[in-house]
Amino acid sequence: MAKHYKKIFLIFFSIFFGIALFVGSRDTKAADEDKYLLSATGKKVKGEDSYDITVTAYSSKNISGYVRISVINNTNDSIAYDTKISIPADADKTFTVRIPVEGNYQIDNMVNVALLDDKKNRIYGINLPELFSDTEKTVTVGVLSNEFSKLSYLTSGNGVINRVGEEYELEYLELTKDNLSAMLDDLNYLIIDGYDTDLLSATDISRIQKYVSKGGILIIGTGKNDGLSMKGFDKDFIDAEVKSHQKSSFFNSTTVDFATILFGSSYYYSGYGIDGYYKKQGRGVLYISNVSLTDDGLINYPYTATLVNDVLEITYNGTAFYYDYDRYQMGLYTLEGYFDYIEGLKKVSFTGLKWIIFIYVLIVGPVLYIVLKKLNKREFFWVAVPAVTIISMIVVMIYAGRFRLSEKNVTNITIMNNDGSGMRKTYSAAFSSKKSDIEFEIGDSVSEVGSFFDGLGRYNGRQETPYIVTMNGSSIKAEHSGGAPFEKGYFVLKSENEESGNIKVVYDGTNVDRAEITNYTENDFEYYLITCNSDYVIVKGGKPGETTSVFKNIVYYGSFYGSNDALNVPRIFANNDKHDSADIAAILMGMEDIFDDSGDYVIGLTKDYKRLTKGDINETSYGLYYNSIEPQDGVY
Repeated sequence: MAKHYKKIFLIFFSIFFGIALFVGSRDTKAADEDKYLLSATGKKVKGEDSYDITVTAYSSKNISGYVRISVINNTNDSIAYDTKISIPADADKTFTVRIPVEGNYQIDNMVNVALLDDKKNRIYGINLPELFSDTEKTVTVGVLSNEFSKLSYLTSGNGVINRVGEEYELEYLELTKDNLSAMLDDLNYLIIDGYDTDLLSATDISRIQKYVSKGGILIIGTGKNDGLSMKGFDKDFIDAEVKSHQKSSFFNSTTVDFATILFGSSYYYSGYGIDGYYKKQGRGVLYISNVSLTDDGLINYPYTATLVNDVLEITYNGTAFYYDYDRYQMGLYTLEGYFDYIEGLKKVSFTGLKWIIFIYVLIVGPVLYIVLKKLNKREFFWVAVPAVTIISMIVVMIYAGRFRLSEKNVTNITIMNNDGSGMRKTYSAAFSSKKSDIEFEIGDSVSEVGSFFDGLGRYNGRQETPYIVTMNGSSIKAEHSGGAPFEKGYFVLKSENEESGNIKVVYDGTNVDRAEITNYTENDFEYYLITCNSDYVIVKGGKPGETTSVFKNIVYYGSFYGSNDALNVPRIFANNDKHDSADIAAILMGMEDIFDDSGDYVIGLTKDYKRLTKGDINETSYGLYYNSIEPQDGVY
């Protein structure tokens, strides 16, 4: 009988073991067949310090988790972007993340794209070392002209221009009134020559002007066509007028119709190429040529195509897009220095405490004595003094409670152009007073969140991505892993801009202390800052519609030639009862960020800027509204 049981046991054991092996082999096979694919492309956003990263993720099975884009530059600064994603079995998902870049950002950053599970454990990943490299090698030039066929000579010469050390091929496209709107945003340059712009709609004109403000380049030909191509634009946009034109020798080889043009003072002579003047307009450039590109004299000159290429290069060099690579940049040391004054710690007002102590001494001294004596109740003095002391202590506690530091703290400095061009950029310093880490939600108005890269590699530090931005639908959360409480993390936020009015400055262009400032915005400004050549002046602010005399309201006068020149100025106001050093630091930081060779401008500082974070976090927000100072009737 025992032998039968033994046989039965062996039979069942064999069957069970066989099933286990079969299931195990199927599971192993299934696991071996789990397949993931990731790919990504990067593209620089025209006219903005941002990149669009488009990611495609594939999974052979249902998966819920995140796709992480880790950006680590060559000094080991790092930030990760996590996007919540769900992928059905044997399907893929494509999405785009816009990444703002500030500081010493390198296009050859090390980039890793990884698929994570719901607990953010890594499942699969790939390295994409050249994700931020500019792969577009064609520059597109749109031409709006009634004589487009005459411009075929432009492609007969060297159809290549140099931009930031790279050669780009030129592609010329014919534009019409009908296709202008659809093609405008994809153009690097727009040429209008021999076309009556009065025929364009007000919407088309507005779009062209915004195209330039956002980083586009507009070239207008005059010469034999007089001001035909200038007619439809706003006078404050063009600020130039054709007075006459006459035949003139061109390089002693041919004759062209040369226009005499009265230019505003914000124009610069091109210096080479075809004669003309250009000016910065927002982040872009407007160029007005004294000659029409369709002039027969230019067409017959053998080197005109090369001269036009020179015009394309010099106008590009004047755009903010070029200065993304080659302009002055605010460094991390400067950013940290200003935030030392405006980091979000609440300033304790000792003036209020002095008054409380003074009133307490007054009451427990002569006031209490006189009152009790008049009431003939001097024996209650020993009861009244402790009572007044207790009440005073409660008042001090209530008053001091205003300055209690929150656990989570963030300070935001938002910089925006009054003309509505570009994006509103915010520098944020965030820290926790109790923990080494801080995380907080970003408000719905913010569309991009990034970090500030340091060229010295001492800031973010390692490759374990201490900066993480998590995107879950429309929700954005920012995190910083610090080493100790009060260790600040620096973020860059971007949001859509909108027109904010204008701050008008009237002065003779040299004596800025004699200027007058009028606030044509809806903001109450605490301070103004005006730049004049390499000098700047800080002035007490004004309410909407109010005119302020600089001479009567000067707060500080200084010179600014480069990074850190103004970094120690807020220290002068550290113990000043009239002016807050944090306010001074905030407006000077705006000057550091805006400063390049764009000429004179004015900044208005308001402390009433809108909240950019959500939830339980102490936020201090400054708004810096600026605009260039345009010439009006011969004065600024």
